[in-house]
Amino acid sequence: MEKENKIILWIILIFTIITIIGFAFTKINNHKKETIEVVDTTYNTITLDSIKYNIIVRDSIIYHIRHDYEDSITVVVNLDDSSSVVLFKQLTRERD
Repeated sequence: MEKENKIILWIILIFTIITIIGFAFTKINNHKKETIEVVDTTYNTITLDSIKYNIIVRDSIIYHIRHDYEDSITVVVNLDDSSSVVLFKQLTRERD
């Protein structure tokens, strides 16, 4: 009887140790999986290149608008009086 109790006690002890080791091992593996891995995929690269391209295009559009605006101001400033009146009449007709 005493020998059977020792065997059962050893089985319970071994089962408990295996369970604790298994639980600790899964915790360590889960911690490794939770770390963030930086993945540089083709999709990310294409998306970033597309965003850079759109920024460059919009910057160039803004630059061209500003440049055209400055040119038009330069033309208006350099006009004589009769040409200014003609341009004003032309602009008011286009607005109507």
